[in-house]
Amino acid sequence: MTGVSNGFCMGVEGMSRVSDTLSWTASHSAARISELAEALKNAAPFGHALGQPIEEVNAALGALADVQIRGADAGTALRMVMLGLATSTAQQQKVFKEFGININQQTMKADGLTKTLEKLKASGIMEAA
Repeated sequence: MTGVSNGFCMGVEGMSRVSDTLSWTASHSAARISELAEALKNAAPFGHALGQPIEEVNAALGALADVQIRGADAGTALRMVMLGLATSTAQQQKVFKEFGININQQTMKADGLTKTLEKLKASGIMEAA
């Protein structure tokens, strides 16, 4: 738990929030607390750097667990998604523009992970892939 708290730069003061969030996610998804803690080793630092709260990162990890992507694999996958969206290439930005969406580090911080993923889905870009 301390590692998760440190990953989000919450310190000791954030331990109850970490505990509550992990417990909630574990009780509302297929993830176990130990799997979430393992996943957050990879996802927490990137989530925090992109301004994503622990609750949104955990929700995404819970959704991944529901489709059998768990633990370190889930953390790595989520880290790569966040990193890819926040640091998209010129070619990716061109495709985003064609679909009428703007996604970058600033919009990720402003909109949050969930809204960013919803924006991708609503644009139709997922069906075109």
